[in-house]
Amino acid sequence: MNLTASCAASRPCIGDILLAYAVLGVGLLFFVSRSNRTTLIGAAIAFAGGIFLLVAAVLSASNGPSTGIVADPAALDTALRGGFVDAAIGRLDALPSVFATLVVLNWFPAFGMFLLGLVAGRRGVLAQPQAHTRLWRGLLVGTIVALRPPARIPPAPPAGRSCSPADDQARVVVDTSRHGPQRHGWERP
Repeated sequence: MNLTASCAASRPCIGDILLAYAVLGVGLLFFVSRSNRTTLIGAAIAFAGGIFLLVAAVLSASNGPSTGIVADPAALDTALRGGFVDAAIGRLDALPSVFATLVVLNWFPAFGMFLLGLVAGRRGVLAQPQAHTRLWRGLLVGTIVALRPPARIPPAPPAGRSCSPADDQARVVVDTSRHGPQRHGWERP
């Protein structure tokens, strides 16, 4: 049984959302008395900081083999199967790496969204939607663009074959079976 299955089996996992909301809510108190401009700058810094930390985490994880969020998932899984004290000690051992992952993946974007919500509440975006039609139209267009299906990506060439334009003429196949002509530069006729 893996960590996910252990956590789903009637035991609460590490990283409850209430912890994040409590800590971020305390941070939000700093911006309550600030101007909208300062709050928006704080939101931009939160988003930029989150992106920077995410890129740094991905680059550091790509240097070698990774076990995921928890440094020793087998030890945590064993601890979660034990008694209350074993589970508590296992969670405390895993807490630093889980906490760092939650901060990078969740807290920075969530804090930026909280700050945007604070500014939206001050400006009455939900209380007076007719006064903010431009914003609502932009959100609608952005949502439609974000939810559109991705562009079709051609399949990768098989291992050992290159797909250079110079010898593309020798390897073009026209497939009309399903969706009309489709060219794959790496297939042989």
